Amino acid sequence: MAISNAQDVLNILKVVYADGVNNLLFRNSPVLKAISKERIEGKEYRFACLYGRGGAVSANYNTAEQAAILTARNAEFQVTPGQLFSAYIINQKEILASRTNRGAYMTVAGNKLFAALEASRKTLASALYGTGFGEFGIATAGQTLTVGSNTITLSDSAIMAIDVGSIFQFASGAPNGALGSSINTITQIVGNTIAFNATAADVVAVGDYLVLAGSRDASGNPLLPVGLGAWLPSLGNRTGAAWNTYIGTPFFNVTRSIAPDRLAGQFKLQASGETNLVVLKELFRLTRRAGGECDMLVMNDKRYSDVMAELTPTYFSKVNQPGGDGKKGATIGYGKIDLEFSTSFLDSLIDDPYCPYELAYALETKRISFLTYSNASRIVDDGVGGNEPGKPDPLSENGDGYAEQPQKINVEDFITIKDGVPTQDGPALVVSANLYGAWVVYNPASMGVAAFI
Repeated sequence: MAISNAQDVLNILKVVYADGVNNLLFRNSPVLKAISKERIEGKEYRFACLYGRGGAVSANYNTAEQAAILTARNAEFQVTPGQLFSAYIINQKEILASRTNRGAYMTVAGNKLFAALEASRKTLASALYGTGFGEFGIATAGQTLTVGSNTITLSDSAIMAIDVGSIFQFASGAPNGALGSSINTITQIVGNTIAFNATAADVVAVGDYLVLAGSRDASGNPLLPVGLGAWLPSLGNRTGAAWNTYIGTPFFNVTRSIAPDRLAGQFKLQASGETNLVVLKELFRLTRRAGGECDMLVMNDKRYSDVMAELTPTYFSKVNQPGGDGKKGATIGYGKIDLEFSTSFLDSLIDDPYCPYELAYALETKRISFLTYSNASRIVDDGVGGNEPGKPDPLSENGDGYAEQPQKINVEDFITIKDGVPTQDGPALVVSANLYGAWVVYNPASMGVAAFI
């Protein structure tokens, strides 16, 4: 309702604006923040693993001597970095128009920098569970694209990786499969259904992957940091021709088919009738058998909800709840779920919405790291601690310090500023947040992945 029906009264009343900008984006990945970051240099990073002890052991010395020609078997991983860029353009007019709260809810420079960093965080979180080829979803139904508007329905975790304006392609049958010719731009996201504009009438088959455009080089190699989807693979539930080809192909110079459970991690496939809890406990057991000290079990937040539903509901009755009214209250659900097997104890079940719903990972955090040339912590850390709820405040970024600098190639080890870009409203700067790095799983045998059916 209007304050007054008299226009003369309305003419002297002001519009009042709240300061700041609210953040309506998804939360960021707690696992991405929990993994340690190490600065490196050089063209590649190498480390060795003992994966075999040989069979030169027998109650008969002659037998042992015959097999002694080869005992210790070692593999050397040669890890090369991936990369990720997030950029924005800003001009003088935007800077001058948003100097203070008098002219804008926040500075344009800060608003654009915050959006760029959030894009990096969320894309990197998706890449953590990928193979480096930018995959974020799988087609569950076939369709022929129409040049122009199309729709497709994706999983919960796929939606986390994208936004309106994201550009993607379809890859045939695998993340590194042949790319379709259509370049697709997302125009709308409603629930788990995205609308996108396609540039060509490609035929999409069931099982084709949706991959972020620009995620491989001219030779077909992945450009994004290679994540758990490759270090601890579950392709084809580890069976079939595609799996045999994949595991027999060198991965960072190591052919893992000779001992997949050691060189590519433990694997548990859910059997018919098995509950989520049984699958998780079995994966935990497998990592313990392999000598692991698993201290983090990661799953999608929806899978975490499924696990809670399998536990016997318990209602804790309390009195004198906050407010002091003396009324009884009930706490329903579980804020913490622990796993124990013999002397192994795990008290960190993490719900990460970027983890694919059909997978769960058992990790030993002291043996996994993100090696980076860049100031990765500046990009990844969003101010929200651990697995706590919440998300960062856009006002945490100002951005003027970058927007008013001349051209520089390396600011704070993660920012590049390019000047001289012409726009309708005058010369502009391109500011990009740049990340170069690679995830390394030092001891894949002590970690593993579970696949749910």
